[in-house]
Amino acid sequence: MQHPFERFTARPFRSAYLFFLAATLVLGGVLGSIGQTFSAKRDPGGVSYDVVAFELAHTPQRAALILSTWGEDGIAAAKKNTRLDYLFLLSYSNLIALGVVALYSNRSSGAWVLLGRCLAWGQWMAALLDALENTALLRVLDGHAVSPWPELAFYCASVKFALVLAALFYLLAALPLAFRAHGAADRGLRV
Repeated sequence: MQHPFERFTARPFRSAYLFFLAATLVLGGVLGSIGQTFSAKRDPGGVSYDVVAFELAHTPQRAALILSTWGEDGIAAAKKNTRLDYLFLLSYSNLIALGVVALYSNRSSGAWVLLGRCLAWGQWMAALLDALENTALLRVLDGHAVSPWPELAFYCASVKFALVLAALFYLLAALPLAFRAHGAADRGLRV
């Protein structure tokens, strides 16, 4: 099934790509800055926990350990970070999907196109999983570091990361093919 981004003409495609690129960079920078306020804290063993460690905590005990390491200020910053991530998930998922569509859109058919379409749709699935993960993390941050919230966050984050990484590998693998398909590499991609 065709991805909706395939219906875009060149100008709206470029505009959407630039918009989501800018949004991803700005939001990613803000999230990174907020994340430093709680990930800099260390537990008694000298270990620090960033947002990815929290997403992948998996057990109530590990989630509770991370929260105790962060303290009240860290938890407040993590809540802010998680709420802002709802906007970030919209920007990065669409940016990656647009990139994938751009790389397969000038091919008519074949396994490469089918894989690209699956991965482009997969980015929207990653965004949905990220939203579910954020909901579970907010429950944990609100003092509910009990089952099923850490486990739900773990499974959603794991599949999300797998989908995003698969698309990024696709982009890296397809980039040389896109340049070859368009002639000289200095001409770049045509969308």
